[in-house]
Amino acid sequence: MIRFPRFAVRLAGVLLAVLPLAATAMPPTADDIASIKHMFGFDELIRIAVDRAFDAKHFSQFDETQLACIKQAMAPVFNSRIDEAFARTFVSHEYVGDWQKFADTAGGGKFMGFIQKGMAAVGEGLPPPPMSDLAPQLSEDELAQVNTFMQTPAAAVVSKGMPDLELKLTPEMKAALIADTKQRCSISLDETVLH
Repeated sequence: MIRFPRFAVRLAGVLLAVLPLAATAMPPTADDIASIKHMFGFDELIRIAVDRAFDAKHFSQFDETQLACIKQAMAPVFNSRIDEAFARTFVSHEYVGDWQKFADTAGGGKFMGFIQKGMAAVGEGLPPPPMSDLAPQLSEDELAQVNTFMQTPAAAVVSKGMPDLELKLTPEMKAALIADTKQRCSISLDETVLH
């Protein structure tokens, strides 16, 4: 099982409730999801979490080459479910575009950079900096850009928190991974090491 830290949930205090979106909205694309994960620093956090999922006690019988092959086989399984969670949270292609435009502003760039640093800290097992540390780093115009964006429907999608990325492999997923690692890595993976 992988459980990701919830640093980004701290944003909830400054965001509005989720607003309804027109039924005709285009869902986020694969590129949208990759972009939003990067903007929030989840791409690196996910990589660290997947690495930590390989408990040394359970995987000590494999050398570095074998472990790399196993991780390569497992990554698409976890990433597909993670991407589904982000797609549900960010709702639409349009909302992701709004976040991208915000990140391109001076204030938005500093805001997202602050979030990324917080995610990196969490990935290293350190406490993230409090959101109150951000405001002194912003000029008056930059703070206005952040405050204006936080009143938009696109910002509101994270008011209920970032995706809950507690993932547990189903029996079917375990069976598929065991078969894949046997074919791809020439390794007979015991189901008990997949938690």
